[in-house]
Amino acid sequence: MKSFKLVKSMVRRLRPATKRPPIRPSQYDDRVLSLGDKLWEGFSPQALVDLHALRDDPSVHRDTVARAARELARYYRMTGDWAKAQTNAAIARVAAPGGAESNEHFLLEADCLVHLGRSEEARQILTRGLEGQPDHAALCLAMANTLAAEGASADQSRLDWINRPLRAASLPPIEKRTDAPLTIWNLVAKAGRVNDGPLVSVIVPAFNAEETIERALLSITEQTWANIEIIVVDDQSRDRTFELAMDFARRAPRVRVFRTERNSGAYVARNLGLSHAQGQYVTVHDADDWSHPKKIELQVTYLEKHSGVAGTVSEWVRSREDLFFVPLPRLRTRWVYLNASSLMLRRQLLEQLGGWDSVRVGADSELLDRLKACRLKVETILPNVPLSFGLVQATSLTQSSSTSSRTRHRGIRREYHAAASYWHRRAAISGQPLRLTHTPRPFPAPPQMLPQQATHPPLDLIFIADFNFDSDVRSFTMDLIHAALRSGLRVGVFHYRRYHLSVTTHVSDAILELAETGKLVRIAPGEEVSARIVLALDAVPLQHVFDLPPLIKCGHFVVAASPASAPPSAEEALCDPTIVGENVRSMFGCHPVWLAVSGIVRELMTKDRRYDPVCSAIWSPLIDTETWCTRPIHFRGGERAQPVIGRGARDNQRQWPLTPEVTRLAYCADLPCEVRIMGAATVAVRQLGRSPANWRILPAHSLPRQDFLSDLDFYVHFPHEGSSDEFERGVLEAMAVGVPVILPPSFESTFGQAALYCEPNGVWPLVEALWTDEVAWRAHAQAGRDFALEHGWSVLPSRLSSLENELATREP
Repeated sequence: MKSFKLVKSMVRRLRPATKRPPIRPSQYDDRVLSLGDKLWEGFSPQALVDLHALRDDPSVHRDTVARAARELARYYRMTGDWAKAQTNAAIARVAAPGGAESNEHFLLEADCLVHLGRSEEARQILTRGLEGQPDHAALCLAMANTLAAEGASADQSRLDWINRPLRAASLPPIEKRTDAPLTIWNLVAKAGRVNDGPLVSVIVPAFNAEETIERALLSITEQTWANIEIIVVDDQSRDRTFELAMDFARRAPRVRVFRTERNSGAYVARNLGLSHAQGQYVTVHDADDWSHPKKIELQVTYLEKHSGVAGTVSEWVRSREDLFFVPLPRLRTRWVYLNASSLMLRRQLLEQLGGWDSVRVGADSELLDRLKACRLKVETILPNVPLSFGLVQATSLTQSSSTSSRTRHRGIRREYHAAASYWHRRAAISGQPLRLTHTPRPFPAPPQMLPQQATHPPLDLIFIADFNFDSDVRSFTMDLIHAALRSGLRVGVFHYRRYHLSVTTHVSDAILELAETGKLVRIAPGEEVSARIVLALDAVPLQHVFDLPPLIKCGHFVVAASPASAPPSAEEALCDPTIVGENVRSMFGCHPVWLAVSGIVRELMTKDRRYDPVCSAIWSPLIDTETWCTRPIHFRGGERAQPVIGRGARDNQRQWPLTPEVTRLAYCADLPCEVRIMGAATVAVRQLGRSPANWRILPAHSLPRQDFLSDLDFYVHFPHEGSSDEFERGVLEAMAVGVPVILPPSFESTFGQAALYCEPNGVWPLVEALWTDEVAWRAHAQAGRDFALEHGWSVLPSRLSSLENELATREP
C-alpha cells in the first residue's frame, strides 16, 4: 500500500505544470547516467541519496524522473530489495514521456512483481510489451518466469514461452526429456545430425562439478555437429568429478579426460585442453551449462562459409536449476547476452595468440578484447536467441563476492581489464604482436586472480589518490612515488576517484606503465594488503565512502591537507576533516593523522580542532633534481630587448587575483615586457575585459614544462588572495630551472629567501631593477635552485624515518 501511494503521488506530480515548465531532460540526463555509474562503481551511499533527490525534484522533466527511478530499481533489484525495486520500476514506467514504455520498463517491473509473488500482475505488464513483438526473447523468458510458481502443471506453458524465440529463429523446440519436473537438465531438442565437416575440439574445464558434469557432457554429445572431440580437464576437484568424467569417457569414445597438476583455475585447464586439441576449430563448454543441439553446428558452419571471420560467439541466458531465468544485475534491455565462453576460433589462430590468460576469472573478455585489438572479426550467431542456458550457482566464480561479475564495475576484474587494455593499446602502437606469454606475464593481474591466488607482499608505502585528477596534488603524489621507487621502497597505489568526477575513467597511463613494468603494485578494491605507512595526499576523495575499500593493515594512516583540501577560510572548506576521519576509520579501521604541505597550511590546521592529531613535520612537494636542475642558469639581459615574465595556470578562480586591478599590476599588463601564460587564462581575460597586448597565452602542454620555464626570465605567481595554494608546483619547478620567482609576501614563510616578495604594484619595479643587474638576478636564481636541491627526491627516506619516529612517540 505504501509503494502504491508513492507511485500515485508521483503520477499527480508528473502532470504538466501550469506556471513553471519543468527543466528539460537534456540538462539532467548526463547527471542520471553519471549517478548511475557512481551507484555501481563503488559510491552507492551518496549516489542513492542523490538519485532519490533527483527523482523527487518537482522541477525536473518527467523523463529525468523516469531515468533516475529506473536506475534505482536496477540497484534495489540487485540487492534483493524487491519492494523498493518494484516501486521505482513502476515510477519509471509511469513517468516515461508520452507513456512510451520500453522493453526495459516491462522487464524490470515484471521481474520485481514475480519475486513479490504477484505473477498475474507481471503477466499483464509483459502482455502489453509483447504486443507487436510476440517472439521477443527476453519478454518470452520473463513470461515463462511468471509461471514457475505454478509447478509441474505449468511446465508445458513455460516451454511454449521459451520456445517462441527458438521457433522464430527456425530452431528445433526444446522438450522435457522425461516426465520429471522441468529443470535445466531435463531438456532435449530433436534435430538431424551433420556427419560431414571439420573436427571441432570442445574443451570442458571442470572443478567440483559432480552434480552437473555428466549432464553437461550429454548436452555436448547430443550436438548435431557429429565430428567433435570433447576434452574434459579436471582442475583437481575434491569431489567425484574426475571419476564421473572417466566413466562417461568409457561409454563415449569422443571424450578424453585430463587433469591439471594442481588446482589453478578454469583458464589454466583450458590451455591444457588446448595443448591436447586436434580439431581445426576450438570452443569451450562449461561443466554446468546446457546448450541447444544446433549451437556448434551454427557456429562452425558460419566460419566455414566466411574465411574472413576469425571467430564466432553465441548468446545465452543465466538460469537457476529449476529453469527460472536470471538477468544481469545492471539490466539494460536484454536478458539474453553474449556468451564469451562460446567463442569458437580456428585452433591455429588461438595457439598463435597464446591461448587464454592464466587467471582465474575474466580471461574470456580479455581474449575477445585482444582479438579486437588485432582487428580480427568475431561474429555473433543468432543475436538475441539463447543457444545456451548457464547455471547460476552461489559457489561459481562468477557469483562469489570477491570475483563476481560486479567486480567488473569496481574490484579485481576492473583492475585486471584496465591493465589488459593498456597492454593492448601499447602493443598496437608499437606494432608488437599480442601473443600472450604466461611467464613472464605481459601485464599485471591482481594476485587473487592468479592460478595460485597469491597475495601482495608487504609494502613500505601505499599511496591513495585520484590518479586521474590533473592537479598539483597528483604531481606531488607522483613525485613521491618516483622518489620512493628510486629509494628502493616497495610501493602500492589505490586509485580513489573523486565522487564529483567521472568514476568510470581508469587510472592514468603513468600508473599503468609503472605497474606493467613491475615497479609498483596496483591495489584493487577488496584486496588484502599491509604497509608501513598509507599516504593519502588529497583528502577530497575520502569525503565519500567507497563500497569495497581494500583491507589495509598499516602502521600509520596519514592524510595530507593539500591546497585542494585545506580550507582558505571556514566558509570555503572543500571537505570536512571530521567526515574524512570518520570515513577512514569506517573503511580502513584506523585513526588518520594529518600532515601539512606547508607552514601556512599547518597553521590553519592547528587552529581547527577537526584536524587532530597534526604532525609537526611539513611535507612540501619534492622534485626530481637530477632532471630539473641540470641546465645552467642563463641570464638573457644582454640578449633580449625586453624581459619575459611567465607562469603556468589553470582556468580556476583560485589561480588568479580577486580584482582586475591586482591582476593587471601583478602580471604587468601593457608594460614593456612579454608575459607568457601556459595553460589557460580565461578567468583573467574575462576579469580584465580583454587580453593585454603583451600577453601570450599558450595551450596547456603545448611545450614541455621544463622548456617553457627555462625560457622565462621571471616567474610570477599571484593567486587568489584567499587561496591556500601557497605551494604551487610551478614555483618549485621555476626555481629548479634557475628562474627568479616573484610572490606575494604571504608565501615567505614557505619559501624563505628562495623567492622575491612584493605587493602587486611592486612586481614591475622589481623586474626592471633585476633586468639591469645580472649579479643580483643570478643570486636570486641560485637561491631558488638551492631551495629546489633541498627538496629533491633523495630526502624522502629521511622524511619517512622522522615521520615514523614522531608517530611512534604518540602511540599509547
